[in-house]
Amino acid sequence: MHKNYSRRGVNAIIGSMLMLLIVVAVGSAILALALNNINMFNLALKVEETNLSGYKSDIVIENIAINTNSNRVTIWLRNLGNDPVHITRIAIFDMDTQQLIMQQDTNMILATKQLRDVTYNLTPVIGHAYKVVINTADDGSVSEYFSP
Repeated sequence: MHKNYSRRGVNAIIGSMLMLLIVVAVGSAILALALNNINMFNLALKVEETNLSGYKSDIVIENIAINTNSNRVTIWLRNLGNDPVHITRIAIFDMDTQQLIMQQDTNMILATKQLRDVTYNLTPVIGHAYKVVINTADDGSVSEYFSP
């Protein structure tokens, strides 16, 4: 007697193996490309963070108080860093007229974690917006807006 053997089982196994091989090859290529792009993004981010770290300042403007009766503006500065900060210039701009209202070159050293206030005689116009800019010796700056 002659037995009739079907070859369908062998073809299905070979087809499944071939499809698995194609999926693994394509998946590996996509994974390698994705990991390379993620690595390039992280490297670019690290470079930008290093470039921007020189522009960060460790000082913050904690408060700005305006006394319109005595025409005095008091600015409180705090050093949040671990090193003393050398403040070289304090300037106040009237943002409505784009004019420099006050500029003082200073040689102020703000010690670590120190809070310090500076007071200036100004005549702020009610309703105008003002900008305080603090420059440091290491080319850092911090700014804050206020309005009387």
